[in-house]
Amino acid sequence: MSEQTATRADAGAHPLAKRLWYLLHDRSEADRRLVYEALRVRLGPREQTANQEIAVAALQRFAAARRKAEEAADPEDELPRWATGSPSKRHYNLFREAQDEPRDWPSTSLIANAFGRRWGDALQAAGLASAPDVLARRILSPGTFSRKEIESVLRTWIAEVDRVDPDRPLRQSDFVVWGKQQRSNPNASCDRVPSLPTLNKYIGGWEQVLGAFGLAHRCHAANAARFDHVPSAQKEWAEAAVEDLDLASIPRTRTGRGRSFSLEDVLSWIRWLTASLGREEVAELKMRDWNLLRAALLERLGEANRMVDVPSAQRIASHTAIPSWAQAKVMAGCTDPGPETANSHRGRFDDEELAAALAGAAEALGRLPTRGEYETYRKAELAERLKDDPWFRLPSEGTLRMRLAKTSMHWNEVLESLVARHPELAAGRGREAA
Repeated sequence: MSEQTATRADAGAHPLAKRLWYLLHDRSEADRRLVYEALRVRLGPREQTANQEIAVAALQRFAAARRKAEEAADPEDELPRWATGSPSKRHYNLFREAQDEPRDWPSTSLIANAFGRRWGDALQAAGLASAPDVLARRILSPGTFSRKEIESVLRTWIAEVDRVDPDRPLRQSDFVVWGKQQRSNPNASCDRVPSLPTLNKYIGGWEQVLGAFGLAHRCHAANAARFDHVPSAQKEWAEAAVEDLDLASIPRTRTGRGRSFSLEDVLSWIRWLTASLGREEVAELKMRDWNLLRAALLERLGEANRMVDVPSAQRIASHTAIPSWAQAKVMAGCTDPGPETANSHRGRFDDEELAAALAGAAEALGRLPTRGEYETYRKAELAERLKDDPWFRLPSEGTLRMRLAKTSMHWNEVLESLVARHPELAAGRGREAA
């Protein structure tokens, strides 16, 4: 069709048809079919089954009775319950029960089942409810997001948050909830909302996202909010510990695009963040204490609008190259090895290690040890041997009972297992205690 012919055809076309044509003529076949299906749904099914015809007729008579009851009602009289509210299943059942012959009316189950068990579809077929297609309005949006569109959506969300509370932390979980509300609302302010992976692809992690708007401090505020439930003395300790840290020498961190912390990154963070603490204080530093230091640092970074991902104690302890939180401090060189770290680096004890530990205690005592004697021997050995070998370890008596006492967890069963491997130790069996 030539441009002149198309212009003459436009002259007599319906304005809505013209508008649809100009919107869709450059779209793909899939897009055109989506619009067609959305319009076809609004027109209702072309052909109805017998049950669908029965259901639609019953609902239309029900709607007519509701209108008649409302028109005939005296302002001082109360409407029947089935004539109030929306034409729900409950109201239809009340109406059906109020009839002289309820069995002459189809049940709600028959009506819903006629339309795929969906009451709403039955109401739409009867013309009693609209069928808004939220996706239809998004057909005009491009197939992929642009950075400009993403920033526009984020500005809209931030503006809605600020209208309620300008100082409220901007949490990504709140953004996700807001996005779901937008996607399910035909009158939403945004045609579509990017997912968190999309944000990460175009901008970066959540801190980078907010940093792009100069609002990194609002993200850190969400992390630092944990201070709200911390005693003031602990809060002051954490703030003092990070007050003199040189932010210019802050360790390397993740890029915010999914890269994990390397082992050296984690160990550098431990050394840097505990620089103002003594070795004894670091040795006593628990995971919750690290997280307090982290929150204090994030608060300070937020005030400077710095975007830094500081590893939490849980992330450090779960690193594939770090056995435990206590061992992480040792590996960073911030504290000396101790009994609490002796068993953490090599995983599960094998049976030979268990037997050797018991045999060593029996050899040192000249007899089979009691539980208490074994633990005394173990602590003394660890204190002595860890000075020269930071990876030395011995199983606890609890580990021995769990692994060797197969039925009763009793210490005698542990010793029986040892004697079975080392019969020469049976001579000292008479002096052992349970």
